[in-house]
Amino acid sequence: MLGTVLFVLTVVGSGSLVESRGHYADPRCVSRGCPADTTCRVVYRCPTPASCYLVAECLDEPPYWSQTGLCKYGDPIVIELSRGKYRDTQCGHRLRDCPNSTYCNDLLSGFYSTCCLSDPVAPVKPGKCPRNSYPFDKQDCTAYCLNDGDCLGDEKCCRAGCDSRCFHPERSDNGNTWSPTLILNDS
Repeated sequence: MLGTVLFVLTVVGSGSLVESRGHYADPRCVSRGCPADTTCRVVYRCPTPASCYLVAECLDEPPYWSQTGLCKYGDPIVIELSRGKYRDTQCGHRLRDCPNSTYCNDLLSGFYSTCCLSDPVAPVKPGKCPRNSYPFDKQDCTAYCLNDGDCLGDEKCCRAGCDSRCFHPERSDNGNTWSPTLILNDS
């Protein structure tokens, strides 16, 4: 059965970050201060395989392929395809790992996963991570979150085997325990 899922994310945050298109601007872009006729994006640069880094750049043209509005902080991290042509990073099972301080955002799972800046505030949400929360392929060691702030609603960022994922917390309410529910798309 095919269906459509609509995610609505409301963010209430500290005044130290600038709100942009319903989410917060990447602090690196805020400090970069690009001219109005350019687009600031964080680029994953690897001059050599051993020396990769993230840098905010003012792009004359928007990225060739990009899913803006997907990340809570900034837009997806981009890589350069060819001189002046950029696209979002792609991550997930059997793809590249995301750079430090970013996680693999899979809100459009089955279609599109990209690297996003992790929540720099690193909030801790109430509840505990569920026990035995790893019903997945143990070869998928992707960080789908780095802290609770990367997860929607009341979900917590939990270790799940060799990766991390967002789960609803275990809670006891009048003796009832809720377990995580996760729907996977096998594509």
